[in-house]
Amino acid sequence: MVVLIAITGAILIVVAVKLFDLLQERRVSILLAFFVVYGLSFFIPGLPVLLALVCVGASGVLTLYLLATLVVRSRWVAAAVAAIPLIGGMYYVPASVSTAGLVTRFISAGTSANTPISNELSELYATVSGSSDNAAVVSYQIRNNRLYADICADGRVDTIELDTAEITATKVRWLERKLPREIDALVTRGRGSGSVPGYARVARLLSPALNRLRGFDCVLVADGALLDVPHQALLHSCEVFRSVELRGANIRLNLANWHNQPHVTPDQVAIINALPQSLSELQRLELSSDEWEQWSGWHARFAEALPQELRQAKINRTPNKQQTLEAIQGKQCVVMVIAHCDGYSIRLPNGESIEVKDLESVRDKIEANRPKVFLFSCEAARTSNVRSFAKALLDCGAEAVVAPVERLSVTEAMDVFRSFLNHAFGDTPLPLNQAFRRTLEETKRTTMEIWLGQNESEELGVLAAKRGNEVDRSMEGSVA
Repeated sequence: MVVLIAITGAILIVVAVKLFDLLQERRVSILLAFFVVYGLSFFIPGLPVLLALVCVGASGVLTLYLLATLVVRSRWVAAAVAAIPLIGGMYYVPASVSTAGLVTRFISAGTSANTPISNELSELYATVSGSSDNAAVVSYQIRNNRLYADICADGRVDTIELDTAEITATKVRWLERKLPREIDALVTRGRGSGSVPGYARVARLLSPALNRLRGFDCVLVADGALLDVPHQALLHSCEVFRSVELRGANIRLNLANWHNQPHVTPDQVAIINALPQSLSELQRLELSSDEWEQWSGWHARFAEALPQELRQAKINRTPNKQQTLEAIQGKQCVVMVIAHCDGYSIRLPNGESIEVKDLESVRDKIEANRPKVFLFSCEAARTSNVRSFAKALLDCGAEAVVAPVERLSVTEAMDVFRSFLNHAFGDTPLPLNQAFRRTLEETKRTTMEIWLGQNESEELGVLAAKRGNEVDRSMEGSVA
């Protein structure tokens, strides 16, 4: 952009000086020059706007040049004075274009067959294929203001360029809207439905990639663009996993354990029902009093939705901060029903907050326990906040976090909550992974997705367990 402005500036100076000469000597008709330029513009795309800018700029430079010639005799000194605003333009114009959400594009870049993340995708594919014979990995990447779906399947990485012209094109061919900004706006407009119709334009945009992925049983959506799009809603027939990183070693053990986990007994489950039971509790959650009608009675309904086996275990109670942290440190399965999560913290009805720093303070215990956490929370897994609560749980050692990427209604949360717990702890209990899969098939609710994360290796889990045992022994000694 700076080079372009410098070249344009030089053209403006020459045009201004020559125009001054032509006007003085009357060698050419201005009207004839206009028609010549106008005719040439049809052969060069985008030239009309560029020439208009050059003419406007040349007019400004010419005005300064004429004023300068009244003071100094040298034409070149006058031209230098007239060019001073161009120096500021070299910094102001690129900043203004960027602030307006636009980019310049004069050369079309073809699709690259060699994506820069080929090695990472191959590593992730090796990880996923170890747990499923029919698996694929996809990462959406933005390169040169173009969106690509990099897909690894059958040990080969393919790159599909997705047509984004409808959201980036402007009337000026060499001027485009910034793709990341337009995608964010598109996803925001689709958010709130939890279904394909709400993301109709997103689904149409991704259709070449989605058609390629629909034949697989297991799909891992890895780090990249479009992490806030609910892919389970777009890929109903697949088991979708999500990751906010590209390193296969960091999710290998968690993925294997998700697919090969034993039954979880009721004594290894904690139900954290953090919905408000009164107007005062709603206010402690920092929610508007006007919303009480839509929350009233839901705490009791979730309590009544528990299967008999969990009611007998007496694990449903009004939570506080200490009890919630203890559950994450000591239970294999933690189910949290949350009314307010801002991405950095979870608010409890008693007014307390569980923040990322609270999880980090007990990280050793969480790594030793490696729980599976189910977050029924409003946008709990949104990654637009860098340290979202779901990611913080993974960073601190949770084996998997099942959470929504978009707004989860209370009704949808209830449907998934009841179905999942009945399949996992009912009359014929299933392992958590099978219970969750059965829930998706039964309820057709696809907002909740499985996020995998940070434990780097089996050795790390062993070391974390050793650290946890050492902490337990030291605490026992101190109590004695």
